Amino acid sequence: MFYNISKKFSRMSIDSIQNYNFRIKLLVFLLTIIYVIGVLFLLKRDMIFAFWLLTIILVLFLIYYVLIASAITKGVYMILTDDLSPVRYLKALDKISSYKQGGLGSNSYNLKIFYNLNRAIGLIAKGDFLEALDCLKNIDTSRFNKYQKKRYYSDYLLLKFTALLLSEQSYYLQDFTSKIEKLRINFDDTTLGEQQLKMIEALDSITSKKEVNYYFEAAEAKSRYSSMMNNFFKAKNQLLLLDAEGAKKTFQQIANENPELFYVREAKKYLEELENQ
Repeated sequence: MFYNISKKFSRMSIDSIQNYNFRIKLLVFLLTIIYVIGVLFLLKRDMIFAFWLLTIILVLFLIYYVLIASAITKGVYMILTDDLSPVRYLKALDKISSYKQGGLGSNSYNLKIFYNLNRAIGLIAKGDFLEALDCLKNIDTSRFNKYQKKRYYSDYLLLKFTALLLSEQSYYLQDFTSKIEKLRINFDDTTLGEQQLKMIEALDSITSKKEVNYYFEAAEAKSRYSSMMNNFFKAKNQLLLLDAEGAKKTFQQIANENPELFYVREAKKYLEELENQ
């Protein structure tokens, strides 16, 4: 059910998403004011049953609000991951972000992290790697609390590495892998950042070192976008294996998608080169 609601939001126009997001926040604000006034009125008249009824109604609505707000956020993310529309995704992200819009709680560092990480994802998908790196510079990882370190740090490192790699800038692989290893030790969790670590090593092998790496052959795809990315690097790995026909077939699975996406444009370039060989 949650997925279906999120999917409906992903198919809305950006203005409709923004309006829905605004209306539900306004409704929460108005209900909170009504609740405060109602509580003062009811307690003065010793109407305890009505007080508890009003409290239950407010709590139920707040739960509903959290679910809808989560569905809106997920729906916006699905504009990229399922609909493969990075430009619309970035516009929608700006419209619903309390951090970007300066809404209630916009000074929250958690909102700043969330916004900049998600914006970097969209910019990398679009091929704007330098702008993605600028987004990541807005995040001071030394300020991370324990929750933020565990929740966001490995994703931050993967995004930064990907942006550096695809923009053909220099990097030091050990600087990324050692930080994830240290994260595992600090939280005593060997699974923490495992996927990000394997992906960083595979990206480095295939793209920089030109060495065969089979990570993307079996990597789990959680969305159309992740499937596209897996296929792109799988095709590059097939080229390293001198399997030109296999690479061509894999690139063809990508090439007909939205040209706003970096991987689509690159897949087309590789196909042209393979056709001319």
